Amino acid sequence: SERVKQAFENAMGRKDQFGSVRHNAHFAALYLGKELDETNKALLDIFTSDDPKVNGLNNYWSLSDNQWLYRLYYTFGSKGTVYPGRLDPKTEKALLELLWKRMMYKDDILLTQWSTWWMSGSENHDIVGKVSSLITSRIFMNEPDFKDRIYPDLGHGGGYEYWFHSMYASDSAHGPEPRGNYKDGKAYTAEDHYKAWVNFFHRFFTERAKKGFFLEVASPHYMKISVAYLTDLYDLCDDYSLKIKAEKFLDVVWADWAVDQINGVRGGAKTRVKNGNSWDGAMYIQSRFYFGGEGSAELTYFSQLLTGYTLKPIIWHIALDRKGLGEFAFISRKPGEEENTWPRP
Repeated sequence: SERVKQAFENAMGRKDQFGSVRHNAHFAALYLGKELDETNKALLDIFTSDDPKVNGLNNYWSLSDNQWLYRLYYTFGSKGTVYPGRLDPKTEKALLELLWKRMMYKDDILLTQWSTWWMSGSENHDIVGKVSSLITSRIFMNEPDFKDRIYPDLGHGGGYEYWFHSMYASDSAHGPEPRGNYKDGKAYTAEDHYKAWVNFFHRFFTERAKKGFFLEVASPHYMKISVAYLTDLYDLCDDYSLKIKAEKFLDVVWADWAVDQINGVRGGAKTRVKNGNSWDGAMYIQSRFYFGGEGSAELTYFSQLLTGYTLKPIIWHIALDRKGLGEFAFISRKPGEEENTWPRP
């Protein structure tokens, strides 16, 4: 649509920036079919350079880099579903090697066996890591050069470069290696990982639907990450039953938002709110596009321009017919207290 095209055109002019802003600009160029040779060369340099000023992908806990990489693959790669072949074969090969390097330790199959409420770091980081594990293992199981590779599976439960906070290490980007020792001695391929993650997310969506969606409740900042990655799972998982469950879960998340907002501005309690009670939050920006306004190709928002997920008619009615809803009290269940066990899970 014109709104999608306009959003990518706005993003394309920012290739002189660094990090995710520049990454989105390169994605926009490929989407628009402009400067393909130049963009592929720039991407190849990013994927293969050891210079952090060129690469910019040295933080494996980045909230946007994995999404950018697997969306490049599925949008423009040889098996892409939108504009296949716009990613040069050499660039695609370098992308896959980088994605393997980023995920081979982080995608610890041990995590699929634990409670869906046990998290590695904060909730949005946990969702990023786990959704990325499912999507990338699907990629690798269908790539001849990767399908027979054995994951390290160290049994640490968090994988490589476990956490990023300065309270845990002198280097703010590279925390200490986890101390868990849960390795079972088995050899796991990408297909093994993919099947395990599909089963995990079946449990994840059921648990969240029963007990409350997010600990980072209506966070004006972090909802753009959690909702975007779970929408990616809907788009890029080929397990039909999980795809349907993901769609239903997103329906309920958006219905919860629709009841709790007026003109896109969400009310009620919020957690992890930066810079005061910011009303112009992530789901406001996402809803603006769904309801006919402008889209954004910045940060994780660009993924929304590509999704096949749409809001159901009932959500439109709830959001737009405020007079018809009348006056009401709204109670939304949230996750409860932690388990009363020690040491804490």
